[in-house]
Amino acid sequence: MDRSRPRDQQFYELLSVLDVTTHRVNDLIEMSRLSKNTDLQEALCFNLERLAWTSIHLADFWAFELRLGIPGKENQAFDILFRNGLLAQDLARKLRNFSEFRTLSRRDPSLINWDYLAGTLEDELKVVQEWKSVIMAALANKSFGERI
Repeated sequence: MDRSRPRDQQFYELLSVLDVTTHRVNDLIEMSRLSKNTDLQEALCFNLERLAWTSIHLADFWAFELRLGIPGKENQAFDILFRNGLLAQDLARKLRNFSEFRTLSRRDPSLINWDYLAGTLEDELKVVQEWKSVIMAALANKSFGERI
C-alpha cells in the first residue's frame, strides 16, 4: 500500500482509530468498574460503537481493494473476506457478532447490564486485536492489496 494515495491514507487512519479506541475502551472498562457514572457508560458506548464501525470500514476497505464484492449489509464484508480465504471462519463470525456494538447507543441504557458488558468486553477486545493482527500480517506479506 502506498501511503501517498488518499484511500491508503484513509486506511492507515482507520488503523490508528482502531488502536486509539481500543485503548480508550480498556481505560473506560476499568473506570466503569470503579464507578457507575452514566457519563462513563455513555463514553464506553460511544467508543464501542466507534470500534465496531472502524472494524466494519476496514473490512469494507479490504474487500473493495481486492474487488471481492460489495457488502449488502454493514457487517457482510467479514463474510466476503471469509469466503475468499482471507479470514478464518471463527474470526469472521466473532467480528460479525462484535459489529453489533455499532447500535449500542440506540438501546435503552437502563436495559443494558453494564456489569455483564464490562466483564465480556475483555474477550471482545481480544477479537479486535486478532483482527488487527490479521490485517498487519497481510500488510507485512504485501497481500492486503492482493489475494493470499
